[in-house]
Amino acid sequence: MLLNSVINAQQVIDLCRGSNIQTYYVDGYLGSTYTWYLDGQLLNDSSDLVTIQFRDDTLGNYALEVREITEFGCLGEIRKLNIRIKPCFTLYIPNTITINRDGINDKFRLHGEGWEFNTFVFTIHNRWGQEIFRSYTPFFEWNGRHNNLVVPQGVYTYSLTFTQNKIPYYGNELGHINVIR
Repeated sequence: MLLNSVINAQQVIDLCRGSNIQTYYVDGYLGSTYTWYLDGQLLNDSSDLVTIQFRDDTLGNYALEVREITEFGCLGEIRKLNIRIKPCFTLYIPNTITINRDGINDKFRLHGEGWEFNTFVFTIHNRWGQEIFRSYTPFFEWNGRHNNLVVPQGVYTYSLTFTQNKIPYYGNELGHINVIR
């Protein structure tokens, strides 16, 4: 991460919790030295880069500052970066299910981590728009059936609407699922 070379420029970077090792550097001047501070605490003296290791459970806002000392011993530029560490979540929605009973991709399910949903609705529709599946939990498995019958091979659409607890976030995802027999 290159800190902005404009004096007192305020930058903000958002990191997900668990992004615990971060290296920052400054594009400096020949002969200058740099002193790094995190929330006012000295991190590194006389280097143009610093590596910060946050604990895996770290959340919050942190102020990273680098001060330049010119080759003549004068205070040069002061550059600042605000680091926000937030709880994040990942969500992967596959786009294919093979319902051929070989034990591989026979069930459709969501993958990810860090979920704490307030609300969650996942629906699957056939090509005529008829709803054939609905779940109010992200931990569902759809076996490719509707009314206990295996659905025909083809393309189906899904809709996912949710709100997230940890991060004020409203999500609305639309996509398709290929059903292969």
